[in-house]
Amino acid sequence: MEPEVLALLRRAHVGLVVILFAIVTWPFAATTVAGQEQQPIHHNHAGNQDMAMLMDGPLDAAAHAKMEAKTLADKKESEFNHHLAGFFVALAGVFVLFEPHLAKRWALVKYVWPACFLLAGIFVLVWSDTELWPFGHRQWLEALQNNREVLQHKAFAILLFGLGTVEWQRARGALPTVWSAGCSRW
Repeated sequence: MEPEVLALLRRAHVGLVVILFAIVTWPFAATTVAGQEQQPIHHNHAGNQDMAMLMDGPLDAAAHAKMEAKTLADKKESEFNHHLAGFFVALAGVFVLFEPHLAKRWALVKYVWPACFLLAGIFVLVWSDTELWPFGHRQWLEALQNNREVLQHKAFAILLFGLGTVEWQRARGALPTVWSAGCSRW
């Protein structure tokens, strides 16, 4: 087969894998099944003294309602963040799959899927943990040391941002790939 055809097939396989993964895992993103009661989420909120004080003693109805409202708001924010980041990744998969066909009509389409990864990385880096400064009262270094969830969010944000940056440079032609020249260089 010709190298162009092989490259097209490789891109199609990557795109299909990303799309299929998003489709297969989408139903598991829902936290409740129809007809089942919602269970409260217990996160490790290290450093949140207000929550610790509320949990130490018996709660009156107002304090319990306030705590449930805060938990529900945190859950909605978390679900939105995960769905938006997942949307960017799925959109990137679609453009990886169809880029060769779309690039014939629109030359700038080659930047769309790297941009999706860049946007997802920036979004996760900034908005994944709103209890951190500048939105919240916690400092970044303290949260990264004491909360594995924060560390995981920031690590994935850096991975997304790094992948988006490398692919953006490749799309610009500023980062030629070693394997595009074939094995003759080796």
